[in-house]
Amino acid sequence: MGAGRFPALRVKTEDRTDPRRPRMRTARLVFPSKLRVAVRRGAWAHTWSRAMRVAGETLAERHEQARAAWVPGGQAAGKRADPYRGT
Repeated sequence: MGAGRFPALRVKTEDRTDPRRPRMRTARLVFPSKLRVAVRRGAWAHTWSRAMRVAGETLAERHEQARAAWVPGGQAAGKRADPYRGT
């Protein structure tokens, strides 16, 4: 997942770091809304849970593919190897 495939979107947003002197600045958003603006705080939980679900599905699929390729070539007959320890 490189920056070319999912580039951060540049948007103008209010910077309230100093509440007495708010100013506009350019920010790069990885998770913009459908309107290509910053996600509102109340909608963030939904946005994050959807991203986590999609990432989990992709990870599970890739894990199954890697395990299917590993088991025939690296596992001794009758012995269950630990894929994390390499034994």
